Amino acid sequence: MLAIPGCALIAKDQVNIFLITDESAYKDESNRMFMVPLASKPIITSSDIVAYDSEQHQIELKSRAYEKLKTLDVPVNVGLTFVVCVGIVRVYMGAFWSPVSSSSSDGVIIQWPLFEGNNRISVQLGYPTESYFRGSDPRSNARLIQAFKNSGKLK
Repeated sequence: MLAIPGCALIAKDQVNIFLITDESAYKDESNRMFMVPLASKPIITSSDIVAYDSEQHQIELKSRAYEKLKTLDVPVNVGLTFVVCVGIVRVYMGAFWSPVSSSSSDGVIIQWPLFEGNNRISVQLGYPTESYFRGSDPRSNARLIQAFKNSGKLK
């Protein structure tokens, strides 16, 4: 287990999703994932995740975690930023994004409110379509896939 100041103990191969605490805390887009302050506790923990489908990029959650996400207050114009971590390593950043937003996103999004049903969320590229996405697809990051494989949650 590794200790992070202000955070609970997190095993080095656990996948966790943190909300950020201050959207204005960064200015340099190229370095922003490493600069943003994370909430002290993840919104989704490794124990909340039932399975990860690496082909469809869907995360199946336990019911209580799925219900917790449904209570998020997601701003329509900018989304709600999250960071996916494996242990204390930040793997990628994205945002919960409203399907009625008139703003586009060139990053990773999870559409909110959640429409997948069956306690699943889809991790998508860009909004309103994938053609808006810029950069390389981080969803199949080797560290992330290995963590899901090690925990028996990779589908």
